[in-house]
Formats: sequence, C-alpha cells, structure tokens
Amino acid sequence: MKRLMTILLLITFVGVMAAPADAQVLWRSAKTMKQGSYIAMTNLYYQDITKVWDFTENEWCDCNYTKTEWGANTMIGYAVTDRMEVMAHIPFRYINYQPENGESVDRSGVGDIWLKSRIAVFPWEKNKHGFTVTSTLSLPTGSVERGLGSGRIKYALGGIYSSKWFGKYRGHLKLNYWWDQKGWATGSSSSPTKDIGDNMKFIAKNDYNFSKKWMGFATYIYTVKWANYLSDGSLQENSHQTRHIAQVGAVYKPYSGWFIRPKVAFIMGGVGGTKWDYKPMIDLWYVFNTGV
Repeated sequence: MKRLMTILLLITFVGVMAAPADAQVLWRSAKTMKQGSYIAMTNLYYQDITKVWDFTENEWCDCNYTKTEWGANTMIGYAVTDRMEVMAHIPFRYINYQPENGESVDRSGVGDIWLKSRIAVFPWEKNKHGFTVTSTLSLPTGSVERGLGSGRIKYALGGIYSSKWFGKYRGHLKLNYWWDQKGWATGSSSSPTKDIGDNMKFIAKNDYNFSKKWMGFATYIYTVKWANYLSDGSLQENSHQTRHIAQVGAVYKPYSGWFIRPKVAFIMGGVGGTKWDYKPMIDLWYVFNTGV
C-alpha cells in the first residue's frame, strides 16, 4: 500500500507540475521495464521563434513578429510484460504571439494527447544491444482555433536500436514516421485550408557514462515534413520543411529510480517554416520497478 501511495502521489505531482506540448515518440533507449513497473516523466522546455525561411532568397531572415512558447510533455507508463509497455503523453503549451503592428495574444492549454506502446523485438541485454518498436496514436484533443492541436487523428510507427559500442560508450539509432489523417487543417471549423503532409524523424545519439550517477550525451536529429495538399489536390508551394538539430546534455541519477536530464538543442540547418535559436529543456523521470 505504501508503494502504491508513492506512485499515486508522484503521478499527481507530475500532472500538476505540467498538465502538458509536442511530445516525442522516440523517448528513451531500447531497454524496456520489468513487468509491473511504472514510469512517470515530465519534459519542460522554452523557445523563442526568431527566424523565418525566405524561399525567394533561400536564407533565414528575422521575423516581423515575436513568438514565445514554453510548455511541458508529461508521460505516464506501465510495463504490461517485460517486453511491452503502454504510455500516455499529455502535452501542455503556453504561447505568446506579438505581431509587428497589433496586440499581443496569449494562448495556453492541453494539446493533442498521444497513446503509445513499446514492444521489445530483441530485448535489451546489458553490455550488448536491443531493438524496440513503437506505435503511437495522436488524438485531436487540443483546440485548433487556439493553435494548440491539429484537429485530426494521426498515426506513427517507429523503432529504437541501442547498443554498447565499447568501454563506457553506448549508441542509439531511432526512426519514426507519422501518417497524417486525410482531413482539413483549419483556422476555424468552417474554413478548411489544406491537408498536412506526413513527417519523419531520425535520431543518432551517443552516451558516455562518467560514473554511476552521471552520464553525458550528444544527439543529432533530422526531421522532414512533406508538402501540404490544397483542397484542389495540388501541393502547397513552399510548405515542406527540413531540420538538422544538435542536442547536448547530461543525465544525473541522484537516487534509485530518479533521473534528471538537463539539455539544450540548436538548429544547425534546414529550410521552411520558422526556427528558434536554441531550446533549453529539462527532463524529470521516475521509474518504479516492482520486480514482478
């Protein structure tokens, strides 16, 4: 009963701390938890939109507006078996938008909730390797009118491969693909504009264990969003996007089951859309292993 109360209090704490945005599908390594274990996690982030891509000049230029966003991604999960986990991601976003000539607009709320499962095809073995597949269903729970949700159901499949390279180094390769439901992305429910293109994310990550409590990591992330389709079936010009992102950070394990991950991301290249200069983040994890 004491352990159950600990879990319930922790989940309540995480939920209050971040009722949470833009959750990633490819969190964690290929290693799955022991059957009956719980996991709770919050990712806090901040970003300032400063640049927009000029397709005419093929370069980034300063925005004629300002957009600040902070938010959190909360995840709660459970290990059904040693090889299978189920999770729910709840995103929260706060956005402040300031046009060049106009009044500031503030928006906040819960975004699209994600339901995810992870299955270990090749279970992780210490000092060796593992491969896990992920499947995700995104539900249209966020408000489209307020810019907090997509207004459509989306599906994703992914894979995570982890391997000990040598010594204290460990590598991870991660890939996922989102299929967007055919429908309308709308500014309002009565004003359909376009179908959003599918998107893909690839991650290459390297860990280095300095000690039992500290680990450093460096990550390369590549994302691509294909062009949108207009209502007449044609492609929307200049609606595709690519990104090359570098991320560095550390993992601190103060106590058994607890993980603190400060990190910062930088966009190194890409085309289309808008971009931030840097994105500071911090992850707070708790994993409760029952040992079932």
